[in-house]
Parts: sequence; C-alpha cells; structure tokens
Amino acid sequence: MTTPSEGPEDTPADESAVPPPDSPSRKRARVEAAPDTITNTTTTPTSKTALRETLLDPTHVTALRQAYLQALGYPHCVVQDVLDPSFFRDLREEMVGSLSATFKETDLYKLYQTGDLANLDTNDPDITDRLSNLLALRQAIYSQTFRAFVRKITGCQPLTDRTDCSSNLYAQGCHLLCHDDVIGTRCIAYIIYLTDPEETWEEMDGGALEIYPPSEPGKLGVPAVAPVKSYLPLPNTMAFFAVLPGQSFHAVEEVYKDGKMRLSVSGWYHAAATPSGVPDLASLNQPQARRDDDSTVFSTLPQLPSLSIATDSSLAKWVNPTYLKPGAMEQILTRFQEDGSILLHGFLLPEVAQRAATLFRRQDEIDGVGHGIKAAHGVGFVKGTWVPVGPPHKQRYMRLVAGPAATEEKEDSAEKDSNNSHISIAEVALFLTTLRDELFGSAVFALYLARLTGVEPSTVNTEARRFRPGLDYTLAHYGIVTKDHRLDATLSFVDDEKKGRKAAWGSGDVGGFECYIKAEEGNDGVEAAESYRRQAQGKEEEEEDVLTVFAAHNALSLVLRQTRAMRFVKYVSATAPGSRWDVISEYSLRQGGKEEGKYGGVEWKNVA
Repeated sequence: MTTPSEGPEDTPADESAVPPPDSPSRKRARVEAAPDTITNTTTTPTSKTALRETLLDPTHVTALRQAYLQALGYPHCVVQDVLDPSFFRDLREEMVGSLSATFKETDLYKLYQTGDLANLDTNDPDITDRLSNLLALRQAIYSQTFRAFVRKITGCQPLTDRTDCSSNLYAQGCHLLCHDDVIGTRCIAYIIYLTDPEETWEEMDGGALEIYPPSEPGKLGVPAVAPVKSYLPLPNTMAFFAVLPGQSFHAVEEVYKDGKMRLSVSGWYHAAATPSGVPDLASLNQPQARRDDDSTVFSTLPQLPSLSIATDSSLAKWVNPTYLKPGAMEQILTRFQEDGSILLHGFLLPEVAQRAATLFRRQDEIDGVGHGIKAAHGVGFVKGTWVPVGPPHKQRYMRLVAGPAATEEKEDSAEKDSNNSHISIAEVALFLTTLRDELFGSAVFALYLARLTGVEPSTVNTEARRFRPGLDYTLAHYGIVTKDHRLDATLSFVDDEKKGRKAAWGSGDVGGFECYIKAEEGNDGVEAAESYRRQAQGKEEEEEDVLTVFAAHNALSLVLRQTRAMRFVKYVSATAPGSRWDVISEYSLRQGGKEEGKYGGVEWKNVA
C-alpha cells in the first residue's frame, strides 16, 4: 500500500501560484524531452483537448520555475487553470458520476480513495465509454510532452514513463497527516484539484495542503511542529513538489465544513533510480526502523511493603472509594489477568472529576477549539507551562511542563467576565500538575496498580497531555516498539456530559481514542505501517492484535503492553466536542517479577 499523495495548493495572491498567460494570441508550446528546449509543435489530440491552450507557453514555464525555486519550505509550485475549462467540467462530472471510492482510515489518514487509475484498461469498452475524460487526462499528464514540462519547472532528473496515480476524496473529517511521500523511485509529486467551480473554498472550510519546513535550518528528517505555508484546494489547479527524503514534509488539513468535497487526482512521476538517503530519512522508514528517538526518562520506584489501601490518605484524596474496596480490587485483578486490559469509569472522586470537567471545558471555550472550528497551530501554547511536542511525522500534542511552583499564581492575562465564565490557564495547569505528581507519579499509586494488575512496576514516566481538536495525534511507528512488557495507566478527560457528545467520543468518529497494535515479528522496516493498516481495516490479521480504548471522561485505562507493541492516539477531529486531556504513566516492570512468563500469552480484548 502506498501513502496517499498531496501537493501544494493554490491561492491567487501567493508567489508560488503562477497563472498562465491570458493572451489568446499566444500559441501553446510543446516541451520536448530535453528540459532546456521548448519548441512550438503540435501536441497529441488527447492532450490538446485536456490541457489549457497557453499552459506550455515558455514565459509561463519560466515564471513557474522561479516560483518553484523560491517557495517556502522546499521546492514546490502551484499552477492555475491547468485544464481546458470545458474539459475540466466534463472530467469532474464524469468522476463524480462514474467512480466509486472506498473509505479508508488509519493512524495517518482518513479519506475515500479509488483504485489505481494507472491500471484502467483502455481495451475495455465499458471503461473507455464511462471514463473517457479521465483516460484523456491520464494520457495528457503522463505524455512525453508533459513530463518534459515538469522537468523544465523542477529541473529534476529524467523521468520514466511509469504511470502512478489515483483519485482521493476528502469529505468532512477527512485528513492526511504529516509525511514526506518518499517511497522507491518517486521523484516529483503532483495533485490536480477537481473541487466544485461553483463553490467558494475558504480557509475556514479546511482541506488546505500544509508545507512543513525543517525544525532547524539544514536539519533534515525533522519537520517543524507547524507548517510554514498552506494552500487551499482551488478548482482546476495543479501542484508540483520535489519528493525529497526527510525534507518534503506535507499534510492535508482536515476538511471542516459539512458538504465540502475535496476531489483530486494525484500521483507521482518516477525517476529511474531511488534517491540517495532514502533508508535513513524517508518518513515512512525513519520512525519505524530505529528506537534511538525514544528519549523517555524513567524514575525508579522504591520497593514498598504491603499497603493498606483502605486507610491510605493519598489515594483516598483522589480515587473513588469504590475502587479502593478489597472486593472490587480482586474483581479488577481477575479481569485484567484474563484480558490484559481494563477501563475503570468514574475513577476519580465525583467532585474531583466535576472540577476537571469545568476547568477543561472552559479552557476549550477560551481557546475556541472543537465543534468544527478551525484551530490555530499556536493555540494553547503557554511558555514555560504548555509546549508543543513533535515532530509531526510521529506526533503532535501539548505537554504540561510546569511544576507546582510555576503554576501557583494565576496569570493576570486571563480574562474573566462577571459570571466567571473564563478561567486562567494556570488553574488547569495546577490541577493537572498536582494530579500528575501527587497521584500518578507516586510510589503508592504504583503499588496500588500492582494490586489491580498483578504486575510489579519498577520505574515510571508520567506526563500530562492535551490533544487539541483539529491539530493533535500520535502515530504508530517502530520508533516506539516495546522490547519488554510495559504497564500503561492512562486517565482521560473529555467533554462527554451530554448524550450526543458521549456518543461521538464512544464511536471513534471524532478520533481521540487510543489504539494498541502488535508489530510483526522480525519486521523492522517500512512494512511496519502495513502491519497496522491491514489490521486497522480488518484485513489479514486477527482481531485480538488490535486494542482500542475510546476516550471517556474520568476513565482510567490499564493496559499490559506486550513486547513488540505500538500505540497511538488517533487524530482528534475539529468536530470533537473539545480537547482530549490526559495524565499517563508508563511503567517498566520489575525483572523476574510476576510479569515474567505469566502474561506472555495474554491477548488484548477491546475495552469500553
């Protein structure tokens, strides 16, 4: 399976978007195979029908070349009015009426995709009759003439005659997260937008292509946490960008507006050889083939004597007393040993959970996120308190870094009205910091979890996170594959007070759920993504190899993460009722302890 391709999109005012000459007296020029040679010759009937009359004009090509080289992030450009207007409308009508698309969703994307357009059979009368315009487009953009046009703009190495394209449809909620498109001999990526010419596509509709620069100048393989440029999918525009290992990072922003259909034909032009640096820098290889990106710092837990759960004040201050009763703990232990996971609803005291709900809901209201609203990339960032975590081809979320001393004083900059509807971010930080340090980071809590699970934690790493709607996620990749068993304790908070909101989180339609996936044995390469994505689509793998934990308010999930396991938090849709907030502790288990051998054969079972 290949990653869906997307390229830069067009805005009329952008320096990378160059319209063709408007003068009707200009004759269309044919670009020969040599990229430095442009001559006025006749094109084939098919390409003459498909392409705009002035597209190949030498002056236009020169302007596109300049825009391509001067583009922000990495070389790319957008061409306006690529196709003949009449042909464009016929093509779009044909595709909408004749093509069928399959819904696909993984950790990386959510979209509708057709089959491989390169394999359409031109000898099949049914296909040639129903898809005559699509075949004409394919012939035009993969002709020798057009490939030479691409080389003239990009200056790339000679392109082969390989055809590699498909059609993608992004409806509301669809998205494609950050990646660099590097697979095999891909050299130039392109996309032709077939959005409705009768509709205006605006920024608040979403669906923009995002261009990600390096996190630091010259630092390949690590994109910045936010894009440097974005382009709307305007109708009858075509984008090109160089496929550069560890550099050509891009994403397709979620489509926010109901009824908007982001239809496109996209694909690649291939070179004869694989570009240098692919094994190390390709985004589909880089995070999956190594563990040297795992910088998690663990704190050692002391070996404690037996604990009287019923009388321990540090637990009673936070935990619902139901879960502190010996009988309940025994039931949890039995269930956990059978399933390898359990979800404890209503884990914190009701008054603590209500306090959390109020804090988080109001903070989302202050930040203006959720309910289909487009979120700015910097929303929620507070220097010294909340910081973004990347890189985005692996993850993006906000991490709480402040300690109690840094959050005791409320910030004067937080606006409050007479009804006290607005609160300071410091109140949220103080609540989560206290919960993180006093409960989740404590040795007493680790011992309590040992009673619930039958495994003995030895070290712990704890963090508080925020996943903002329309922005945040983590991806499944081999950089986080476990070499030994781990115990994960995750306490989530979401706005599910109303029935409809609870159903949205519980269905997974708005994302925010956590998913565990077993990696294939002996597979440390690019096929790691295939392993998960086949399982996510219910293909080739047993159901037990995937565990999904849906987000719920005040719910503690306990998961015994097996060896060679990956986990991710699915992208939180802008249509979600609000952010996913959580506190998570990851425990390594004491060597030679109860976990050895006993749970090696446990298969996950979905929890709800």
